[in-house]
Amino acid sequence: MISIFLINTLLLSRIIYTFDDNKLQNKQIPYYLCVQVIGFALLSINKAWIFLVLSAVVANALIILWEKKSKHIRVGRISALILLSLVYIIFTTKSDTVAFNPIIISYIKKTVVYNSFFDNVNEVARLNTYMLGLLFILNESNIIIRQLFDWLKITPKEPEDDQQHVDAVFPSDKYIKIDEYKSGRVIGIMERVFVYFAVALNEYSIIGFILAAKAFARFKELDNKAYAEYVLIGTLSSILLSFIVANLIILFIN
Repeated sequence: MISIFLINTLLLSRIIYTFDDNKLQNKQIPYYLCVQVIGFALLSINKAWIFLVLSAVVANALIILWEKKSKHIRVGRISALILLSLVYIIFTTKSDTVAFNPIIISYIKKTVVYNSFFDNVNEVARLNTYMLGLLFILNESNIIIRQLFDWLKITPKEPEDDQQHVDAVFPSDKYIKIDEYKSGRVIGIMERVFVYFAVALNEYSIIGFILAAKAFARFKELDNKAYAEYVLIGTLSSILLSFIVANLIILFIN
């Protein structure tokens, strides 16, 4: 459960990427680091904890350096997630001394309203695991899908002039509006959240409703071949990722 908790803090720190395809800015770094620091602060300080923190510091330093220097931002972010997740999993599985600080946990139990919830270790572990899947589809799936768009060369480029409403062209035979590309991010997030909970609750009929609603809302726009391809690839990728993540979470819990 400790490794999942640490990965959740990592995913939460990376939420700043959700609506930003640009490089990590200096003003975003404090939030990115502070969320992870809070996660480590909830653990007991010992020799294993020191090595874990030092490894995380080195890994984060490399990640931030990559963000500043590399042109392949999404590839770097995906690689960074894998790197830090492996660090957390290796340290927590190899050492039995990495654990929550009992003093802090006791204080949390006394201050929160539903303190009896924390007495049930299994319920806390289940919530922790479900949060892992939810945080992943909120942001990480978005990074993966956007990288897929890049590989398939259907990612629009910003117009060179100040007319943001002008259709961007990339490649030369495909036309997708920048505004549609940005709004697609929000729609995709909502879509993945609904699918995730639909699978978790075993209510698969909701997925059909989502597809029908999306097709109805964009029916006329689908006459544009490039736009239709963009929507189809994004929708299928989004639903597939949510479906896989939700089933993996359920399998892990069971």
